[in-house]
Amino acid sequence: MSKLHSIIHSLNRSGGLFLLGLVSSLSITAIVYWPGISGPFLFDDIPNLSELGKFEGITNFETFRHFVFGNVSGPTGRPVAMLSFLLDSREWPASPESFKTTNILIHLMCGLAICWFVYLLCQHLSKSKTASAQIALVVMAIWLLHPLNVSTTLYVVQRMTQLMTLFAILSLVFYLLGRKIIETNPKQSMLFLCICLFPFALLSVLSKESGALLLLIIIISESLLFSSHSSTRQFRLWYRCGVLLPLSIVASYLIVTAPESLAFYEFRNFSLGERLLTEGRIVSEFILKIFLPDQQLGILLHDGYQISTSLLNPVSTLFSILFLFGLCIAAIYFRHKQPVFSFAVFWFFTMHLLESTYIPLELYFEHRNYMAMIGPLFAAIWYLHSLFVSEASDLIKYSMKIFVASVLALSLWLTSQLAHIWSDSLELYSHMAIQRPNSSRAQLSYAEALQTEGQNQQVFERLYANIQNHPNDLVSLLAIWNYSCRQQLDEPLPISAIAEMTGLELSNENINIYMDQLIAYAQSNTCQQIDAEALVRLFERIGSFPIRAVHKSNYYYSFSNLYLLLQQPNNALDMLERASEYNETVDLRNWQALVAAGVDQWERSIGFIELSKQVDERRSLLVPSRLLDIEQLEALIVSQSSESSDIENIPQTN
Repeated sequence: MSKLHSIIHSLNRSGGLFLLGLVSSLSITAIVYWPGISGPFLFDDIPNLSELGKFEGITNFETFRHFVFGNVSGPTGRPVAMLSFLLDSREWPASPESFKTTNILIHLMCGLAICWFVYLLCQHLSKSKTASAQIALVVMAIWLLHPLNVSTTLYVVQRMTQLMTLFAILSLVFYLLGRKIIETNPKQSMLFLCICLFPFALLSVLSKESGALLLLIIIISESLLFSSHSSTRQFRLWYRCGVLLPLSIVASYLIVTAPESLAFYEFRNFSLGERLLTEGRIVSEFILKIFLPDQQLGILLHDGYQISTSLLNPVSTLFSILFLFGLCIAAIYFRHKQPVFSFAVFWFFTMHLLESTYIPLELYFEHRNYMAMIGPLFAAIWYLHSLFVSEASDLIKYSMKIFVASVLALSLWLTSQLAHIWSDSLELYSHMAIQRPNSSRAQLSYAEALQTEGQNQQVFERLYANIQNHPNDLVSLLAIWNYSCRQQLDEPLPISAIAEMTGLELSNENINIYMDQLIAYAQSNTCQQIDAEALVRLFERIGSFPIRAVHKSNYYYSFSNLYLLLQQPNNALDMLERASEYNETVDLRNWQALVAAGVDQWERSIGFIELSKQVDERRSLLVPSRLLDIEQLEALIVSQSSESSDIENIPQTN
């Protein structure tokens, strides 16, 4: 009886300590992140969220459909993530505090899901309940407080990555629950396995497409961790139809769309080979930062990252490739003796399989590690715990405790520092500019933040220094030109000279914001030295650069505005037609109709209205129709056309 009482007391004590650790980890994380809610919207936040105000807010089912299903961030439109933004606001402009608070809450939910997943995984690997709880708690705590996750959590639009991870981990939780009772309760097992795929796997993919990689994680788990476990006919059917078949469809899609994806390298300053070589260094750096985080985290702009042009340029490329190759070989070799190690390696590489390989995305983003780091952290804590319960010396065990405590303390300190940096736009842009001195975008963003604070002298110094590093970059040249114009300073270089520069480069395709400013200055006569004809030559020069379709469309739209300023409507309509060739939209066709109507080209205007209707007919079934707006515009144009005809038919008298 006394022995039984001792066991119950031990369990109660363990459970209490676990609950205390769980609540403490969540509370500390919330407290550490809380200053970050006062930070601003950044970069991709605005184009994704500004759609909230496109139709004066989300006020009915039609505007709801447009916002949730009209996003173009990926092949699916990521409707689950878009839907989640409506929890924070249904109009624009909006305050970032609510969005960032929700992101922090999702981060905490991800931590709980990871704790549950790691606990079940340890149970499957024959760890005791107490040991499983300890490992799960430490993995969760380190992951929650890891500074590598700050830029994902406090960057509002990365809720897409957060929700993908949350639903992917919950999917894996139900996979493990179903796998555990496959023999003892096959019906309930199949229920859990179906929940794994529907809704959680589907929700993960509809939050962000890389959620489909969890199917590959299931295959890795079956191959490494459950290869000796029994299965049933129903499970094999679920595995083939629910895992292998969808994954093969995804793989087929990637193969079919590969030529289209590879064509986008035309718009990058690196080739496919250079990207793969550079990603070797970046992925190796990510692994290092998981276990040895530093202050060079929380950065969004990495356009100044050195590109690897060969295995020896820089020489770290060769060592990085050898390191990653060695990890893969070791994972294959030790897959039977050390399956946890192999599982962690393949987990990490799997989650980088899309965004860090052939697809011509930007080279470096910290959010790619949000789910990827779970595998390495789990393996590290697993082996440290195994060492702790082994017959190793007390010195080794004590050193292990110090190491884990040091990692947690370092993570807590760095995350706290980064959260405070992210709480203030000027401090954040300063941090990025200091840590990435070769990033033109980081320097320009910092200059804009300084200008908002009225620190004009520092703005010019920052812009001038950026020009010294990037003398041929058109974006940098226009940035300092616009600033000089706004401050009534002497022009740094005439527009005509910029248009005729040899070796001109374009570091950012989204150059239209700078050109639109120039057009606005020319229209308002803010700068007397702006020559509109020189602007035309500069636009023509920009047209020679390879620019992706959506930016090319925006470029021609801006060019049309310049021709309208020069009172050349026919040229403006030609530019709008070119814009439609790259990205035909209802709004663009409607604007063509208005421009044509403005110069009494009524027949042509009605023709654009008909084209607008055709664009509306080709929309996705999930996107609401704009036909009512088009018909209202058509009625207005027909009415104006009739009035114009009546005026022309009035008899003229001498």
